[in-house]
Amino acid sequence: MKYLIGIDLGTTEAKCVIYDENGDSISEAKEEMIINYPAPGQAQQDANDFYNVACRLIKKTISKSGLSKNQIAAMSIDSQMGGIMSIDKNFNPATYYDTPLDSRSAAENEYMHSNFGDLIIEKNGSISTYGNKIIYWKNKNEWKDIFKFIQPSAFVAGKLASLKADDAYIDETFICFSGLADLKKSEWSYDLCKKLNVDMVKLPRIIKSSEIIGEVTKKGSEDSGLPVGLPIAAGCGDQSAGFIGAGIIEKGQLVDVSGTACILGVCTDVYKYDLKYKTLACMKSAIGSQFHLISVVLAGRTHKWFVDEFFTDESEKAEKNNTNIYDYLDDLAARISPGSDGLISIDYLQGRFFPPDPNVRGLFIGHTWAHKKIHFYRSILESIAYDHYWTKK
Repeated sequence: MKYLIGIDLGTTEAKCVIYDENGDSISEAKEEMIINYPAPGQAQQDANDFYNVACRLIKKTISKSGLSKNQIAAMSIDSQMGGIMSIDKNFNPATYYDTPLDSRSAAENEYMHSNFGDLIIEKNGSISTYGNKIIYWKNKNEWKDIFKFIQPSAFVAGKLASLKADDAYIDETFICFSGLADLKKSEWSYDLCKKLNVDMVKLPRIIKSSEIIGEVTKKGSEDSGLPVGLPIAAGCGDQSAGFIGAGIIEKGQLVDVSGTACILGVCTDVYKYDLKYKTLACMKSAIGSQFHLISVVLAGRTHKWFVDEFFTDESEKAEKNNTNIYDYLDDLAARISPGSDGLISIDYLQGRFFPPDPNVRGLFIGHTWAHKKIHFYRSILESIAYDHYWTKK
């Protein structure tokens, strides 16, 4: 029997899993991803961390499985979708990974959407989450070193396959968030790039998620423990991968994702966009010709932040008792009546994502002396439900 390796480079955690031909998990490993917050409104990740973490996880997963590396038939990688990184002419990072949690490109975002917002949504199916970041770098010293803008999944795959910078790519599922594409045609929009003065030479080629981009080289093998010559598929955005894994591949199927980004998504067989409310995004499916219409709220990061900052003692006790802190807190929160006794949370700690507004920040409303920590915890969870309810309505 042959086996497949899948890697997920998420916002706060990276995972690696080995699957058999039946889709059953044989071995897995995970590692927390480090996000740096230099100042309020700023969030970034060391681009090299994606490669180093991926290699460590691959070695650990193969070791745990007891398999020979030669039993691995192929691999692919997905990664977070809302940000962007860049490489120089030697396929080394030219900038950090500019995450969707970062708002330093707020002025560029405002310029894009105030001048060309409707056209961006009509062409891309979404507001921009990283095209503004590309424009941001134009006024920085690093611009002269930037050869191509790419996603973390393509960076790791490219390093494993020793790709040349000219071979840098992005798969179809990522381009809806660029603000620079024509999603229906799966190509960069000359019209938008010209209006926004974006140098198209710095944009990577667009390919399908299933395309084989290369094979593991000797250097890639030494770094990761994978066999030389192993085929590498292009991969896709993490949300698209999750939708496919959940079987959301037919019109009308709905999924609720609870991660760093809390997402309500539905599969559709036609391209749609939301000009009226600007709360929905349309992205291409990683397989087939379908699309996924999604609502994105970055409340999962707020959820984790609150637990890390205000439930430190409880987290330590849960770890010692080998229990899940979130399960414990969810049980306590379930004992509080709906509405958190009048407490409401606005969970946009780094600004609102859809529609974008960096000035809409976190807020708790209606708290009294009678409220406890667990009330605040529940109100964060309820805020996600309120967002989804409004989207559905």
